[in-house]
Amino acid sequence: MRGSRRPRGELEEENSQLRQDLSQLRDAYNALLERDEVKQRRIEMLEGTLAGLLNANTPSSAGSSVYEARKNAEKEARKEGRLPPHKKPGGRPGHKGKTRRHAPTRKEYYRLKNHTCGCGAKLRGRFKPRDIFKLIPAHVEEVRCFIEHAYCPCCKKTVSAKTDLPKRGSYDKAILGTVAELRAARLPYAAIAALLAALWHLKVSKSTVITMINRVADALSGRAKSIMKMIQKAPHVHVDETSMPSGGLTSWAWVFAYADLRAIWIRKSRGGIVVDTYLGDYDGVVISDGFAPYRRFDPGGRHQQCWSHEIRAVEHASLSHDGRLEDLLADVRSMYGIAKLASAAPSPSVRAALEQSMEKMLDRYRNSGDVYLDKAVGRLGRAAHNLFAFCEHAGVDPTNNVAERGLRDLVVRRKISGQIKGGEAAAFRLSVFLTCVLTWRLQGKSVLGEVMRAV
Repeated sequence: MRGSRRPRGELEEENSQLRQDLSQLRDAYNALLERDEVKQRRIEMLEGTLAGLLNANTPSSAGSSVYEARKNAEKEARKEGRLPPHKKPGGRPGHKGKTRRHAPTRKEYYRLKNHTCGCGAKLRGRFKPRDIFKLIPAHVEEVRCFIEHAYCPCCKKTVSAKTDLPKRGSYDKAILGTVAELRAARLPYAAIAALLAALWHLKVSKSTVITMINRVADALSGRAKSIMKMIQKAPHVHVDETSMPSGGLTSWAWVFAYADLRAIWIRKSRGGIVVDTYLGDYDGVVISDGFAPYRRFDPGGRHQQCWSHEIRAVEHASLSHDGRLEDLLADVRSMYGIAKLASAAPSPSVRAALEQSMEKMLDRYRNSGDVYLDKAVGRLGRAAHNLFAFCEHAGVDPTNNVAERGLRDLVVRRKISGQIKGGEAAAFRLSVFLTCVLTWRLQGKSVLGEVMRAV
C-alpha cells in the first residue's frame, strides 16, 4: 500500500531546515577545531617551557614556536651561505667582549738541566710563555698603633696625629673592603667568616662580619644620598617597587634608575608618599608601570607607561581565554612597532598622531559584547595617553626594564634570607649598601677600592 505523497512545499521547507541545521553544525565544528588548535599551541608552548625548566642546559624558550622558527631560519641561512657552517666560539656579534687581559706581576723561568742531546749534539730551544695565577696567602697581623695626642694648656685645644685608620673598629680598610666585596657577591655572613678564616687565618664571628658591613654602610650614606640627588636632576628616571619584608612587617623596596645610576630605598609604604618624598619636585619624564601613585605625572605628558606590561597583560588574557584576543594582541604589537620607528624623530606632533591612531584602533574593539575583550580594551584606553611619551622626548625608553633589572639583586637576596632583620636601621643600611654597589658595578668600579676610599 502506497503512502500518500507529501506536498512539495512541505518538503522544500524541511530541506531548507536541514540545510540550516547542517550549516550550524558545520560552524560549531569549525569553532571547535579552532579552539583545539589554540589549546594545542598553548600545550606545545607550556611543554617547551616545562622542558626548559626541567633541563638546566636547555634555554627556557626551547620547544616554543618562536624558538623552533629561529632555529629553522638559522639552518636555512647556513645552507644558503648567509651564515658560517658552525657557530664561532665567543660572544654574540654586537656584545661587549669579555677577553681577559694579562698583566703578570713577575716572571719565572724553568730551564733545562742539560742542553746536550743523547747523541752529543747541542740542543736549540726557546721559551714558551704560559700565564699561571698563583694564590699567595695573605699575612694578617695584629698591630698596636700609638696615636700621639697633644693638649695646649693656653688655648685649650687638642690635636692628634693624622692616620689612615678607620674611624671605628679594629679592622683596617683592606679587610673592610674585602668583606664588602664578598657581601656584594651575595655571600651569607657565616660564609664570609669561614672564608676569612680559611684564606687569611682571621677568625671572626658572624656578628663581627655584620658589624663590619654596618660600618661600611654608615660610611657610604653620604655617597648614596649624592647618587639620589644626581638621579633627581636627570631628564628621565625609571621607577619600580617590590615587596621586601623587614622585621616581620611588610615593606617595599623602591628603585630609581637613570643611565649608570641606581638608588634603592626600603620604606614601609607603597603609596604616593614615597613618590612625593623622592620625586616631589621632579620635572622630567617618569618611566614606570601602571601603578596608581605614578599617575601624578600624567599632566603635561611626563609619564611613560611601560609597553612590556601592557603587551604582557593582553598576552595573558589571550592565553587564558582560548585566543579570543589574538587580533587585539596583533594590533597592539603592530602599534608598538610603528611607535618605535617613529621615535627616531621625536616631537609632540608625532606623539599626537600616534595617540589618535591608538584610539582609532581601540574603537574597533569597543562594545564588542565580550567581557574579557572589553576589559583589555578599557585598560589600554586608560594607558593610551601615557604610552607615547618616548615619541616626544628623546632618550626615553618605552619599557621599564631598567628598573626591573635594578631590583634583581634585591629579589635574589629576598629569596635567600626571606626578610631584613634589624628593623628600620638595617633596612636603611641595606639600601645604602645596594645603592652604592649597583652604581659602582654599572660604572665599572671596584667595590673593594671604593670602600677603601670611603672608610
